[in-house]
Parts: sequence; structure tokens; C-alpha cells
Amino acid sequence: MLAKIIARGKDRADAIRLLRHALGECEVAGVTTNLALLQAVLAAPDFAAGNVHTGFIAEHATALLRPADKSHETRLQAAAAVAWLIRAPTTTRSTNLVGPWDQRDGWQANLPARASLQFASRGEVILIELQRASDGWQVTIGSQRHLVQANWLDDHAVAVQVDGESLRIGLVEDGERLHVLHQGGTLSLEFHDPARAAERERHDGGLVSPMPGQVLQVLVAPGANVRRGQPLVIVEAMKMEHTILAPSDGIVEAVCFNAGERVSEGAQLLRLKTPSGS
Repeated sequence: MLAKIIARGKDRADAIRLLRHALGECEVAGVTTNLALLQAVLAAPDFAAGNVHTGFIAEHATALLRPADKSHETRLQAAAAVAWLIRAPTTTRSTNLVGPWDQRDGWQANLPARASLQFASRGEVILIELQRASDGWQVTIGSQRHLVQANWLDDHAVAVQVDGESLRIGLVEDGERLHVLHQGGTLSLEFHDPARAAERERHDGGLVSPMPGQVLQVLVAPGANVRRGQPLVIVEAMKMEHTILAPSDGIVEAVCFNAGERVSEGAQLLRLKTPSGS
């Protein structure tokens, strides 16, 4: 694509600018993409100068694959929380009416509206506290506090201001997750229900395959001590890799499948003995 743009009379800098704009317009939710990597490649000075070769990514791996900017992620989390909170509820098919109890904006009598949301992202639970202010919403995430204003533009696009910085994000909800789309990147937040999480952790063992597929890797052996969130098994299904994580600290009692073996949906991959079950 870069060569085609240059062939149309654009120089390399113009081509890169157009490509970065095009990638920034891409919005993909629910699956992992390489959009962030492509943006990082286009932003690299050596790429802009044309110093490109087959080992370019390996040579610049540290810069291209650097961890996500946590402060930027926190701003996106704050923006998404406010946008989700203020979104108008849909009408019911039976009555086509929306009542005050259908709202989720944290309204309370004689006090500023406030709400608490919990999401899970990358193995950690994120608590977001929101309180209505005269000029927006005060959002607290850990030790960070942000002032957020949000305005829905259409079914999934939101104009927000976070501490005075203007952003345009896309928001897609699939029932279990909230996908935040911004400049070609996607941040997925899973709605966290503490009661359901506690119930899952009480089960001693039940680690199952999420769908029919093939065991790609077994990362632990019987007798191994594992920590909560530690990768245990990788299953390949639908041309995607699914990593099965330990729901709690424990000891691997048995591994039920070897690498290369096929598994059905719901098949128990291994048995984990937790401290509560010992």
C-alpha cells in the first residue's frame, strides 16, 4: 500500500501520514489485531527514513512492542466508564417506555449522582468510582482522579474530554465486555461481578476448554505450584489461541490432555487443588 501511494506522486512522508490516518480510522472489537504494531512501525524514525529491511521488527522490538501507556489506558477507562454510565437506556419491546429505574446514571435524591463500576482487564480488577460534578464527572481509579465530560454522537461514537483533553472514542458492548476503540487501538474491559468471581474460585478443579479445538501447549506438570492468573494450557480453536489461566493459587493434581490432542467444548483440561479444598 505504501508503494502504491508513493507511485501516485506522494512522497514517503505523505504516504506515512495517510497510512497512519487510515489505521487510526480502523475499529475492530472482540479480536486481537496488529493495528498498534503497524502504528508503531509507521512512527519509527528509521521507517520514515526508509531504513527498512527484513529484520526491521526484530531490530526495533523494544521500541515497537513496548508495554501500553498505563496513564493513557486509565484515561480511556475513565472516558468509557462515564460514557457507559450516561448512555440512555433502550426501550422495552412490550411497553416502549423507559422509567427512572432503567437509568444507570447513579441518580440519588438530594445528593450528587454517584456510581461504582468494576471491570477486569489483563488479569486485574479495576474499581472505578464516579460522582457527578457541575462541570462533568469526577472519576477515581486507584490513586488517579480525572474530570470527564462525554457526549454520545451516534450508536457507538462518543466525544469526550478527559482533564481538558479532547478524545473521540468508539464504545461497543457485547454483554460481557466493553470494548473501547481509539486511534486504531482497542482496550477491552470485562464487566466484573464479585459474586460470580467468588463462586468460580470456590470450584476445586473445573478448568475446561472454552470451545472445540486442539491443545497447543501444556505449560505445567502434575504437582506444580501455580499462582492465580498463571497460564496453564493454551488451546487453539477457530484459528485463535486461548490461554487458560489459574483461577486461584493451587497445586496441579492432574493434566488431562497432552499437546496435540483434540478437545471438545467443556472438556476438563486439568485438575487444580486450591488451598480451600485441601
